[in-house]
Amino acid sequence: MSDILKLENFPHITTRETKSLRANPDNAKDHGDKQIRKIAASIERFGFLSPIVIDENGRIAAGHGRWEAAKLLGLKTIPVHPGPIIGRR
Repeated sequence: MSDILKLENFPHITTRETKSLRANPDNAKDHGDKQIRKIAASIERFGFLSPIVIDENGRIAAGHGRWEAAKLLGLKTIPVHPGPIIGRR
């Protein structure tokens, strides 16, 4: 792996246990099984190139498909990036 892609080069990106994250019930996208398998294959081949964006409570703001693919692959931890607080305006 290139040094530029190492997690320590991105201090705002951390890892969290996959099972600790929660889906956002207002998520507009619906990923079918076929698409989840394609995302899983991409993660296996290239790794996580884009972290899952979560709020302070571990609710997913962006990356539901990647989260489902990570669960399919049995990944215990995944990269996350703190993002917007969901449900507060």
